[in-house]
Amino acid sequence: MTSLTIFQDFLLLAPVRTWRPAASLATGWLLFMAASSTLAQAPVSNMAPPSAFFFESFKYIAPATGTTTGVADPKRTPAQQHIADLNAAGQYAEAGAEGLILLAQEKPDDGLKLIIANSLAWSGRLKDASATYQTITENELVPDANVGIANILHWKGQDHLAVPIYKDILVQSPDNNDARTGLELASREMVPRTTVTMGGISDSNDFRRGAATINHRWRDESGFNVMEVELNGEHDNQPGMDATQQDVTLRYQALGSEFKPAFELSLPSWSRRQIFAGLKLWFDDDNIQLDLGNMNWGRLANNANALDQGLSASHVGLSGKGTVILGELSGRVDYYNVSDTNIVLTSDARLTPNVRPFGPAIKPFLGVETRSARFNSPNYWSPIDGSGSFYMGLQGDWQLDDWMVYAIGQAGLGLYGDAGTSWSATGGLKRWVTHDVSMGFNLWAMSSTRNGASYSSQSAFFTLEKLWQ
Repeated sequence: MTSLTIFQDFLLLAPVRTWRPAASLATGWLLFMAASSTLAQAPVSNMAPPSAFFFESFKYIAPATGTTTGVADPKRTPAQQHIADLNAAGQYAEAGAEGLILLAQEKPDDGLKLIIANSLAWSGRLKDASATYQTITENELVPDANVGIANILHWKGQDHLAVPIYKDILVQSPDNNDARTGLELASREMVPRTTVTMGGISDSNDFRRGAATINHRWRDESGFNVMEVELNGEHDNQPGMDATQQDVTLRYQALGSEFKPAFELSLPSWSRRQIFAGLKLWFDDDNIQLDLGNMNWGRLANNANALDQGLSASHVGLSGKGTVILGELSGRVDYYNVSDTNIVLTSDARLTPNVRPFGPAIKPFLGVETRSARFNSPNYWSPIDGSGSFYMGLQGDWQLDDWMVYAIGQAGLGLYGDAGTSWSATGGLKRWVTHDVSMGFNLWAMSSTRNGASYSSQSAFFTLEKLWQ
C-alpha cells in the first residue's frame, strides 16, 4: 500500500467513530477561530509542531545584492579571486572553507568578506558566517551584511530578533529588496496563527491511524514569550483492537530567559486522567538541546494496544550539533523508561558534508542509528537484540515565490541485531494561496526489517494554516 491510499482507507475502511475526534475538534476549531478574532495581534512562535509528520517551516536564503560576482578584481590576489570565482560558480562550501583560511592569512576587502560570509551561510556554517559578517565596516556593504545576520537569525527560528534588524535596514536603505523579502518571511513567523492538520498512518501490520490536530500559537507584545494551545484527536485500529484518544496541550517558551526554557502540559481524555509534562532547554547558542519529561508513549508507539493501555514513558533526550572539518556533525540520544517497565534507548549520529555535488539546495548526508530494549513487547518496536543501521541519503528544499517544496530520501544497511536493508522517502509542499492562508501536504514512506520480517509504513497529512495579521 502506498501513502497515497491512506486517505481512501481513512475515509472508507475505518469505523465511524474514527471521525468522532475529528468532528469534536472541528467544532472546537470553529469556536476557537471566532474567539481568536478578538485576540491581540501579538507575534507568534517558530516552534515546530510536535509530530514529525507535520509540515515544518522552510529555510529561506536571501542573496546579498551585487556582491557575489566572479569578475576579476585587479586589487585582489590570485587566492582572493579564486574564492570569488568559487562563489560565482555556486561552490559555496569550498568558497566558505577556503575563505576562512584566507581570512586568517590575509586582509581582504569588505566585498570579498561579504562573499565569504554568504558562502559560509549558504553552506550551513552559520556561526562562522555571523562572525564574518560582523567584520564588515564599509558603509555601502553594511546593509547587506546586516541582511545576512538577520537571515541567520530567521533560519535559527529567532524571528523576534531578525525582524528589528530587517526594519532598521529598510529605514536606512528603503530599496533593499533582500531586507524587504526577509522581513515578510520573518513577520509571517511572528503573527498569531491557527493550523489545522488531518491525515493518517498505516503499516504492514494492519495498523491504521486517523488523526486531526488544531493548533493556535501567538506571542506577547515583547515577542519573547511564546504561547500555544493544541487540540488533538486520533483513532487507532488494528485486528482485535480499536482505541480513540483526545487531548489538549498547552505550551509556553520564554525566549528571553537563560536556556530559553519551553514547557509543555498535555491532558488526555483517558479515564486515568494522566497528565503528560515536558521541559526543553537550549545551551551553547542553541547547538545543544536537553529534553525532560513524561510523554505519551501510546501515541508514539503507533500501536492500538499501546494507546488503549495508556502507556507512558519517562524521557531524557540530548541532542547536539557542531562544525567539523568535513561538515556539520549532529547527534541525538533518547532514553525512555516505559510504564510497562521496559527501557528503550535510541541514538542517531549524522554527518552532513560541506560538499554539494548536486547543487547548493541538495545536501547529502550519512549516519548511524541504533535502538535497543530491555525486553521485546508486542505493543511497540522493542528489539531485544538491538538494531543498528548505517544510512546515507539526500535532502533538498526549494522556494519559488509562494511555493515551498522539500524532499528527503535515504537508504540503509543493517549493522547488527534486528536491522536489515532499509529505505525511506519524505516529500512535502506548501503553497500560500493568499497573503495569510497556506495549504501544505506531506507524504512519508519507509521499508525496513523488524522482528526478523519485512516491515513497511506510510503516512499522509494535509495542513491548512491561517495567519491573523
